[in-house]
Amino acid sequence: MSIKFSNVIPFPTKEVKSHQLQEAQQMALDIERDLDVQMDIIMQKAEEVEQLSADLLRLAEDMVRNPGKYE
Repeated sequence: MSIKFSNVIPFPTKEVKSHQLQEAQQMALDIERDLDVQMDIIMQKAEEVEQLSADLLRLAEDMVRNPGKYE
């Protein structure tokens, strides 16, 4: 008597595990790289907002000192 199995899933080999690990590491590096790019953009925008805030503050101070200038 013999038993025949169908739809058998083979055990993963070390090569498969190593390949999966490499893919996971590459995906993590890609995500980290994308996050770095996004953080650079956010920091650039934050610097622009900081500069605009400083400009607005100077304008408001000048408006208080010279009210007739901006009528």
